[in-house]
Amino acid sequence: MLKRVLKAKLRIMQEELDLLSCDFYKKDDENAKLTANIIELEEDRVRLQRTVSIQKTQTERQKALAEESAKKCNDLQLQVTALSK
Repeated sequence: MLKRVLKAKLRIMQEELDLLSCDFYKKDDENAKLTANIIELEEDRVRLQRTVSIQKTQTERQKALAEESAKKCNDLQLQVTALSK
């Protein structure tokens, strides 16, 4: 009688262990996928930061060129006004 009870308990514990083991491997797979996703996102972040940096540099260059063009335009306006007089 005790032997049957112990065997039943053992079978139940084995089933629980199998379920927990299955859950563990599912979670492990999910963890691996999430880790790969994190790595990919980090690479994207670094790439986007580089792109932003390049765009900032280009924007600053364009602003400088625009200011220089505006200054030349003002100088030419003054020359035209002076020549008109």
